[in-house]
Amino acid sequence: MIYTDYTYPFSANYTISQAGSFTITAVGYNSNGTRTGSYSVTFQVAALYGPSCGTDNSSLLYELSSDMITNAINYSWYYTDSSYGVTPASGTPYKAHLNAGGYFTSGNVCVNVVYTNGTYSSYSTSYCFAVAKCSGIGEDEFEVLDVDAYDMPVIIYQNPFNHSTVIDFGGETAGVQVLSSTGVLIEETTASGSCQFGENLIPGRYLVRLNFANTSRVLKLIKP
Repeated sequence: MIYTDYTYPFSANYTISQAGSFTITAVGYNSNGTRTGSYSVTFQVAALYGPSCGTDNSSLLYELSSDMITNAINYSWYYTDSSYGVTPASGTPYKAHLNAGGYFTSGNVCVNVVYTNGTYSSYSTSYCFAVAKCSGIGEDEFEVLDVDAYDMPVIIYQNPFNHSTVIDFGGETAGVQVLSSTGVLIEETTASGSCQFGENLIPGRYLVRLNFANTSRVLKLIKP
């Protein structure tokens, strides 16, 4: 048991100090002592953080979780495809840049960390993070595509937007694709005249591609 709360609405805060897979279940008791439980939820805690995909000739920054750097004395970074270099960030060896080449391929960025137990003893642990090849359009392509050369009425409301946003495209029918800033497809639909979305998006930068009958338009949106 990690926490007990006697006050409605019942909640708990708990800090996990190591990476791995964890399962949590809430158990409640009424005034008569009758017990009821929630469904179990399994989640992952990552030791490394950074972009989940990369594009050709990109530089991706990865960071070891602050919980994993206590008592660390050495960091050795590498990528499973040795064609791409991993360079530690200056002054912060627990951060590193993965330098993707012209033909970037999926792999794992890893760091071997040496820890000290005291004056004369040490041990090492390796952490890895899977990096895929990005699919679809990337943010670096946005400036090329989002120009006013298309004779297509597009109006964006509330950009940046806090909850949701509406794109009005003048009575036309369009295929709508919402992508992350690195080009990963998040959701896709077809709409006529306008499309509202964003309620389920976490804060971040997004690309929206509108595919019309004879052309396409790409827009950048921000949810702060």
